Amino acid sequence: MTGEFSDRAAAAVRAEMESMTPEQLMAIVDRSVFTDGPLDIDLAPDTDADRTPEMRPRPVAMSDELDVRCQIRASDLQLSRSAYIRQLIEQDLRTAYEGR
Repeated sequence: MTGEFSDRAAAAVRAEMESMTPEQLMAIVDRSVFTDGPLDIDLAPDTDADRTPEMRPRPVAMSDELDVRCQIRASDLQLSRSAYIRQLIEQDLRTAYEGR
């Protein structure tokens, strides 16, 4: 990943690792599973509010990096990924058509 997200995430990991004991670090390494394949991260799962009859799942094409960043931001806001995307669309439409 690139940009601000990577810098912030790397700084947070460094700060957390600096406060760990060698035993804690080795425990993390022992639990780690390394893979070259894509990861399916479900950080911001849909909620009951996303499953109401008027809500229909819609495919949104995006890169893996954007999808992960979207899920992380949604989780930070305590929203599902769907609610976060809806919020961004609604905000943009209000801004675009305000006063018309």
